[in-house]
Amino acid sequence: MPTPYSPPRTTHAGTTPITVASAPRQFFRKAFFGCRLHVSPLSCIRPFSQFQRDVRMSTTAAQGRVSSGYVDRLRRGAFEPLATARVKLVPPPRSYRVAMMLQATALVLITLGLVALVVFLLWLFFWHAVSAVTSLSAGPYFLFHVPMALIGALLLVLLAKPLFTRNRSERFLLLRLERQQEPRFFEFVDKICAAVNAPPPERIEVDCTANASARFDGFFGIVTQRLVLHIGLPLVAGLNVRQLGGVIAHEFGHFKQHGGMTACNLIRMLNGFFARIVFERDRLDQWLASLKNHPNGLANLAYWLAFLFIEPARGVLWLMLLTGEFLTCQLSRRMEFDADICEAQIAGVEDFEFTNRQVALLSFGAQLMANQLDESFRRRRLPDNLPVLIAHNAKVLARDHVDLVQAIEDAKTRLFDTHPSHAQRVANVKAACADGVITCDLPASTLLRDFVGTCRLATIKHHRYVIGKEYETIKSIATDAYINELQGDENDMRALQRFMRGCAYEVRPIFPADEAPTEESSSALAEALLAARTDQLAAADGLERIYYRYSEARIAVAATQAWRKLLAIFRADASARKFAKLFKDERAAHETLSTFDHASAGFEKAAAQRLRLALCLAECPDMAGVIGNNGSQQARHWSDLCAALQPWAQHMITLREQCLQLQVYMSAYNQHAPHPDHVSVVLALCESMCTALDKVKSGLESVPYPFDHALGDISVARAISIEPSPRNDPGAVHAAALEASERFMSLLFRVLGRIAQMAETLETHLGLERLPDPPRLDRSDEATREKLAHRKAERTYWFTYSLRAAAGLFLIFGLIWLSFSPPEFPRSSNGIAYQPAGFRMNAQQFTAYSPPTPSSSLWTTSSAAGLPRGPSFPPPGVRFDRASGQMVQDDGRGNTRVLGGSVFPQPGSPVLPQTYTPPQPPNYQPRPYSPPTYQPATPRQPGYTPGFNNNRPGGMPQPGGPSPGPPR
Repeated sequence: MPTPYSPPRTTHAGTTPITVASAPRQFFRKAFFGCRLHVSPLSCIRPFSQFQRDVRMSTTAAQGRVSSGYVDRLRRGAFEPLATARVKLVPPPRSYRVAMMLQATALVLITLGLVALVVFLLWLFFWHAVSAVTSLSAGPYFLFHVPMALIGALLLVLLAKPLFTRNRSERFLLLRLERQQEPRFFEFVDKICAAVNAPPPERIEVDCTANASARFDGFFGIVTQRLVLHIGLPLVAGLNVRQLGGVIAHEFGHFKQHGGMTACNLIRMLNGFFARIVFERDRLDQWLASLKNHPNGLANLAYWLAFLFIEPARGVLWLMLLTGEFLTCQLSRRMEFDADICEAQIAGVEDFEFTNRQVALLSFGAQLMANQLDESFRRRRLPDNLPVLIAHNAKVLARDHVDLVQAIEDAKTRLFDTHPSHAQRVANVKAACADGVITCDLPASTLLRDFVGTCRLATIKHHRYVIGKEYETIKSIATDAYINELQGDENDMRALQRFMRGCAYEVRPIFPADEAPTEESSSALAEALLAARTDQLAAADGLERIYYRYSEARIAVAATQAWRKLLAIFRADASARKFAKLFKDERAAHETLSTFDHASAGFEKAAAQRLRLALCLAECPDMAGVIGNNGSQQARHWSDLCAALQPWAQHMITLREQCLQLQVYMSAYNQHAPHPDHVSVVLALCESMCTALDKVKSGLESVPYPFDHALGDISVARAISIEPSPRNDPGAVHAAALEASERFMSLLFRVLGRIAQMAETLETHLGLERLPDPPRLDRSDEATREKLAHRKAERTYWFTYSLRAAAGLFLIFGLIWLSFSPPEFPRSSNGIAYQPAGFRMNAQQFTAYSPPTPSSSLWTTSSAAGLPRGPSFPPPGVRFDRASGQMVQDDGRGNTRVLGGSVFPQPGSPVLPQTYTPPQPPNYQPRPYSPPTYQPATPRQPGYTPGFNNNRPGGMPQPGGPSPGPPR
């Protein structure tokens, strides 16, 4: 949903966004919250070792070194108390033992289930593959064995796929600390480990995340007890020594619970493996998904066959994942309570409560930082110290967002939470009444000899990991200067909000009036400014809700227009139920747009006049010093820049709506069977968007960019434009147009914010009271819609995966049943029905068929008995016993069954068994003998020559024809 100062995301119900690979807006947000980017961390030109040397050399002693006075305070307040401190063990309650038993049982069952599944699939594949080969000479049994073997192979590939398709490793984000470089920090950690009776870590790793953890060093670390400590540098920047010591004690306190920690780690490793199979989609899955709409029927069949077997198998693994996660979460929450007591005994109850709240605020500060870096990346200017920036954001959130702090304290524990709620943890610690050991309240950064240099190295690692080669084009700036810029921009935006009374939306920017005021003196301009302000405030009552609905209506109308065109192209039924809500929203949006101009005309006119009067008043000589040095020149500069940007604002708004329409069009695109009219519409829209980009670029080529940029003094056109390549690629055009519109709107509202800040300063100088911040817009309906959508998504998730799990269990049991009791083939045209062999049977001996009942002698071939032609092979296991002269059949277990009969069939002909019947006398009538009539030979003709071609066109002589005579 659109919000002031942030571009409305061009999404609509029913649309499928295009994957935009070249848009950098989401880079930092994705990097911090789990989404992977396909950028090689080793693709930068300069090696990291060179960055490390540069940073170490550039960090001065004043920035990174700790004074001797701080070292003494650290010794007295932290190191000496920890040397004699020992954390008291709290006996675990009975519920912990029960949880441990359930955890161990779950670990064994999940492991056995996975092993049994793998063994069964291996046996399914190999046994049916061998049976298909060995039964080729026996009949059409491969029609059963080959599909079963393919199913086993497909499911084995699904299980083994995560072993060969790995994600980018996050180890590239971690910076390893060396004991020689940071001896004080290692000593601090070692003393805490001794206090909590835990093994010291083999290594310590840091990064820019607001988190801390201690883990085993790989799978074999569980056996060797090798630990790795991970510390997020934002914790070091936002906590003091006492609080950071409590966090470290908390992490190592988990390893006092050796059995529970080992079981949790093993189950989490299995759950991670299952999660990759269930939720992760790689290139193979994308290729299979592309076959769904393929024009080739065989490709569609391959997709649906793979879907019918892969998705149920994922459902079974999801069920195992859910079981392990449920039991792990129960035990994990109990372990967190015990680790909290360890933390409280090191840091104290009060500091524990503050630390728990502060870590949550630091996590929110990291989210805020991701949004800030998205905006800064457009200007190619990034801060050089992310941990300090995150700590600063946490302070701002704690100061300005009391509701956020209250939400942290009021949070409730959910079923699958690995950590208890804040209130439960604080209550548990207060019940233990633990006193702290560490008394030092110095900043935790004093534990590191070179905290600034370490933060800068971790920041470089993070930037290189996220943006890859483009890091070479980034200009790093000091974090203090970056924070000042952020505060300045935030003040300007707040001033614009106050000036526009919450009606500053990017779909409807308000510019200074074009007409110059008739007043010339500063006093007359001040009176006119006061009158315009009064008129604007009078018209602003209840207008923010109208602007908000207007911004939503613009988006809805643009999306619905695209949907109507799509329905016309594909000749779909526009009156279908699934489109009813879409067109209902369109009618409501048109009503909002039709009434907006009348409702906002007075407000916009007064606001534009107020901006123009403020700029004119700033240019007066007696007001020059109010807004700083060269105030008149600044006012003229911002006025000219705003006038240069104003003609292109509507182009950019239209361009953003076209981006939304392109998303709607591409949601119906089928790359395997593209519709000609659909392709024409998409290409025409792409060409229109590229033409608009070229037009805006040429119009802003001579306008200088007013703010600092990594490329130096550049034009606005170069700062906002991205050339789509190629121009007929919808993805590239969408990325370029959306990024250009966002950069333009960001620049425009920064300029309007500066003008609003200037106007507010002048009004305060004239004795007018500064307007308060506008009240927050009541968006309870939006929150309700989001809550309902979230619940619907949850219900859909549980229903679909439960259905997959049920289908998966049915599939597994069905495969087992078919393998042990294979079905009988339908009878062929000759009445024979074949039945393949099952498990634990020899395919050559026990691949049997059911023949029809013969109606002739005991043993005879089908051709001799006049039966329909049957297969050219004997019954399985049937042989002739020479000793008894009987036909017998072996059952494979050493038992022999006499079938009767003594006539052995001809090789290669089917043998048809039946019950023994005594031979009957012949039943036929003798026929009288009738000899043929004698005919004398025909005399030779004169001139006869012996041969085969006399007196006839060819061939041998026929009976009764001329007999050969003597040669001439």
